[in-house]
Amino acid sequence: MEKEALEEQLLEIANARDDGKLDELVESLAADDRQRYKKELADAYLDIYSVWHYDYMCDKVTTTEGPDSFLAYLLELIDKADKINPSHINHQQRAYCYESWADLKDTPEEKLMYLEKAAQEIRAALKIQPDLSQLNYQLVSILLEKIKTGNQYREEDFSEALTYFERAILNYEGGHQLNLIYNCFEVLRMSFPRNRHWYEVYFDTMNTILHKRAERDPLIYLDWATELKRIIEHYDPAAPEIPQDIVQQSVDLLKRLTSFESDNPEKLNDLGHAFAKTAGALGKTGSTAEALYHYEMAVKYFTMAQDINPAAWTYTVYATNALMAMAAIYHAQNDKDTVLALFESGQNIFLKVYKPEEDFTVNIYWGEFLIEYARLVYDFESPAILQMAEEKLLIAQELGRSGYDHPYIARAKVALKLGDREKCLAILSECKKVFSHAHATYSLSKVTEDDDFAPLKQEISAI
Repeated sequence: MEKEALEEQLLEIANARDDGKLDELVESLAADDRQRYKKELADAYLDIYSVWHYDYMCDKVTTTEGPDSFLAYLLELIDKADKINPSHINHQQRAYCYESWADLKDTPEEKLMYLEKAAQEIRAALKIQPDLSQLNYQLVSILLEKIKTGNQYREEDFSEALTYFERAILNYEGGHQLNLIYNCFEVLRMSFPRNRHWYEVYFDTMNTILHKRAERDPLIYLDWATELKRIIEHYDPAAPEIPQDIVQQSVDLLKRLTSFESDNPEKLNDLGHAFAKTAGALGKTGSTAEALYHYEMAVKYFTMAQDINPAAWTYTVYATNALMAMAAIYHAQNDKDTVLALFESGQNIFLKVYKPEEDFTVNIYWGEFLIEYARLVYDFESPAILQMAEEKLLIAQELGRSGYDHPYIARAKVALKLGDREKCLAILSECKKVFSHAHATYSLSKVTEDDDFAPLKQEISAI
C-alpha cells in the first residue's frame, strides 16, 4: 500500500475514533507493510487513545460498563500500539491510566496498587530517558501521592522523591514545567511532624538549582516568577503559611528583572503579570509602597509589549487595569493629583491602540476605565468624561452585535451618573429585551446588586 493512501485512511479512522476499523486495516496489511508503517499504525492507536483520555480527564466520557472498563479499553489501545511498534513502548501513557485508576479506588490498598503500577511504568521510561523533566516530575507526583495515601511518612521515601525532584528541575524546559514548585507545598500540606522540615528541603533544593541555572539564563527568573504568580492566583487558603513564602520569593525574584529587555511581547506580558499579581498580593498584606512599585513595573512591561504589538488589546487592558489598581490606592490616600495623572497616563495608553474603533474589547474596557476616572477623580462630577465613556461603550455595543450585555449595563450606569434616570431605565429595558429568549427571561440581578444602581433598585426590579 502506498504511504499517502494509508495515511489518508488512518486520519479518517482516528477522527472517527474507530479502533475496530483500525484493527481490520492492520490485519489486512501484508507483513512487510505492517513493518514498514509500524510507526504510523501505532500513532493511529495512540491518537484514538489521546482523544479518549483527554475526554475522560474532562469528565466527557459516560459508559454503561463504568470507568474501570473504559480505562481497561485505553490500556488495550496502548498495548496494540506497543505491539505494532515495540521499539517505542508507551510507558508514560500507561502510567496516566494507572493514575486515573488509582483515583477511582476507595481503599488505600487499591490506590497504592495502581500508584505503584504507575511508578513502575515511569521508572521504565526513565531508563530510556533519565533526564526528561516531565517524566521525573510525574514520578515525583506519584511517589508523594503514595506517601500520602499510605499515611507512612518515611524519611527514605521523601529522599527517593527528592532525587527525581532535583533531576526534574535540573532539566526543565519551559516555564510550564516549573509546576514542580507545587510539589514543595504538597509536602507542607501533609500532616506529619516533619512536614515543615521536608518542605524546606524541597524548597531549598529548588532555589539552589534555579539560581544556578538563572546565572547562565536570566529568563529562568521570568519562568520562576510566572509560576509563582499562578500559585498566588490559585492559592488554597487552607494551606498553612504558604502565601508569605510565595509573595516574598516573588518580590526577591522580580528585583532581578526590573531592567529586562526583550523583543518578545508575550515574555514582556508574562513579566507584567508576575509584577501585577505580586503587587495585588502585597496590597493585601498592607505593603502599600511595595505594591505600588510592582504595579509601576507591571505597567512598564505591559506598555513595552504594546509598543511591539499595538494591535493586541491584551497589553492595553492589562496596563490600564494596573493603573486603576494604583489609582485606587492613591485615592484611599487622598492624593488626587496622582490619581489624575494615572488616569491621564491610561488615556494615552488607550490612544496608542491600533485602530481602536474596530476592537470590541478595547472599547468596553476603555468605557469602564473612563467610568472609574470619573468616579475617583471627580466623584462623577465630570460630564465630559462620562460622555466620552458613553461613546466608547456605544462602539462596543455595536461591535458586540447583541452578543454581550456588558456595554448595555455600563451605558446605563453612565446615564444614571449623568442624572438621566429615564435613559438609564430605557437602556436596561432594551438590554432585557435583547437577551431574553423563548426559553429564559434575562435577569437584571447583577444590576440590582451593583451599588452604583442603588438609587433605582426598585424601578429596575420592576422592568
